[in-house]
Amino acid sequence: MKFLLSSLSFKNKKETLKFVKFFSLFLKTIIEIEKKELFIFFSGPFGVGKTTLIKSIAKEFNIKENLRSPSFIILKTYKTKINSRNINFHHLDLYRISNKESIFKFLKNYFKKNNIFLIEWGDKFFDLPKYCFILKMEFLDYKEGRKIKIYFRA
Repeated sequence: MKFLLSSLSFKNKKETLKFVKFFSLFLKTIIEIEKKELFIFFSGPFGVGKTTLIKSIAKEFNIKENLRSPSFIILKTYKTKINSRNINFHHLDLYRISNKESIFKFLKNYFKKNNIFLIEWGDKFFDLPKYCFILKMEFLDYKEGRKIKIYFRA
């Protein structure tokens, strides 16, 4: 079962970046409290801004590397710290993956405390981890801006 936590609309980049700051703080808090892996699934059509949003979140996590979509390598890991704790920031792109079981077996090697998984095109894999957040992005219209829905699956 999934629950809608929030539905937000942004008219411009400034509003979207405010959301990124708040959402990143929220993610850091979840990681501090739960002390286990956190999965965030990004869905939406091509060009909606999934990678751009993940880049912005990575900046908030003090990741200095130039983050690019791991379309062909599937997984890219970045190291960072939250309150002196080492965190692995995993960026995945599952667009070309269709076998749920094989990707889950692959990812199980990374399931440890202090890991955050930001997964593009992950909506078809939403049922794999036990607890996770899904961030669904949809364009309304270029004049109206962007709509983001956040779900929690229990």
